[in-house]
Parts: sequence; structure tokens; C-alpha cells
Amino acid sequence: EEFDREIRSIRVRAGVWSRHIYTSSQGPAHSQEADARVLRQSRFMPPDKLPLKSSFAVHGSTLSAVSFRGKIIGVLIEHPDIADSFRAIFGALWELAGQYQQTPAPQRQQMVAPSPPLDKG
Repeated sequence: EEFDREIRSIRVRAGVWSRHIYTSSQGPAHSQEADARVLRQSRFMPPDKLPLKSSFAVHGSTLSAVSFRGKIIGVLIEHPDIADSFRAIFGALWELAGQYQQTPAPQRQQMVAPSPPLDKG
């Protein structure tokens, strides 16, 4: 958690936007407003649909993969074909995750009946 905050802070100070797909047993956790504050677009996927136990990110021609469970371990792979392949996988997951997004409930318009004219008689 602390590592994530530190990296996010560096990214935000540099003005770099990111896209983020996450799972949570608690359901969707990020609002569009919170995402905008940290220069992020995020999409939720149910953990049973995307049972990942690690995180990956693509930056240019570099893929980083990290596991935060138990002993933290990570790897960087710098190869354009591998980065492009993971970028394509992410794009497909991004589209798939679109179906799990909560859309705001439509605002209900209150219908007000016109008041009858006052009887001055």
C-alpha cells in the first residue's frame, strides 16, 4: 500500500495519467472523482473473473510484474514485442471490464403538477 502511494505520488507530480484494472471482494471502490484526483482511469472486475495474484504494468517497451503477497518480488522485462503483447492483453481486459462498471443512476426529475388558481371569491 505504501509503495503504491509513493509511486502514484511520483506519477501525479509528473502529470502522467494511467489506466488501472483492479479486483476487490468488496466490489467497485474507485469513483471517477477520486480517479481524476490521481490522474487515473480505473475499471473494476470481479475477482472470480480475473483471479490475479500479481500486478503488471507496461511503460514504453518495458513490462514490470510484481507480486505483493508474502515476500515482495518483481521483474522488469525490456522487449518491445513482450510489452506490446501485454498492452494488447490489457486492452482486451479493459474492454471486458467495461461491462462491470457501475453507471450512475439516472437523476429522477420531480414532476410538479401546476397549482390550481386561487379562488378570490
